[in-house]
Amino acid sequence: MNTTQFIAQIAGPFFGFIALSLLIAPQFYQKLLVEFRENTSALFLGSIFNIILGMVIILTHNDRTRDFSIIITILGRLSLLKGAILVLFPEQVIRRLSSRKLSKSQLAIDALICGILAILLLQLGFGI
Repeated sequence: MNTTQFIAQIAGPFFGFIALSLLIAPQFYQKLLVEFRENTSALFLGSIFNIILGMVIILTHNDRTRDFSIIITILGRLSLLKGAILVLFPEQVIRRLSSRKLSKSQLAIDALICGILAILLLQLGFGI
């Protein structure tokens, strides 16, 4: 098993579970966003987690091929970017989160995106 398959086998089910939970319990995510805005410690820990995750993926899988494996590299770079934005500009992130309302239709769109990503990663990781 190569690094691409390994990361895809972890990320595919993760995104699948997130997609399902967004559909099953949208009110939980609406409440979570409100609590996340008010908890700067959670924001900081989220930024550190994203930086570490992004760096691990980039250092183990910095692949620029033109196939589905590039999804892993893009996820790593996006995670690093998200972590950097969270740690460098926390006030702006909190302001942006404060103005955002998570409607059930927005959560359904997010679930669709996570579901498509899960399917692609499951195919890449398990050949499903």
